[in-house]
Amino acid sequence: MDSSAPGMKTPMSVADLDRIDAQLAAEERSALWWVALVHELDLLDDALALHRADVEGPGGFHSQVLADAPRVAPAVAHLEIEHDRLSTSIRDTRQRVGEISGDPDSAEEAIALVSALVDRLRGHQGAADEVFHQAYRIDIGGE
Repeated sequence: MDSSAPGMKTPMSVADLDRIDAQLAAEERSALWWVALVHELDLLDDALALHRADVEGPGGFHSQVLADAPRVAPAVAHLEIEHDRLSTSIRDTRQRVGEISGDPDSAEEAIALVSALVDRLRGHQGAADEVFHQAYRIDIGGE
């Protein structure tokens, strides 16, 4: 979510999500591959927690958006619900990948789980960008 929204921090940058995709595409599934994958999920969990504190906290981006463009309140509420779901998904994925790590027969399962998670994050980023667009580019003319 490399949004141009002022004060808006992202769960992971596009570059970070691309790095996870590259990790998934690596041909060698060594012990280091598994460790790196679990580490990326840990970083993702931390980044989402920081993002939530920034955008949902008092005076955060969501408060600012709601004050400036109250009509986007349902979309903001949906983003916050999605934060809860994403947090749970990250932790569930991290737990499962940890359980199967090292098993060469489970690499494809890990790839599928993490790929689905990255896709959800990209979708969330797009939804957040759309809320920003609706609030500032449409409601107040891009000022």
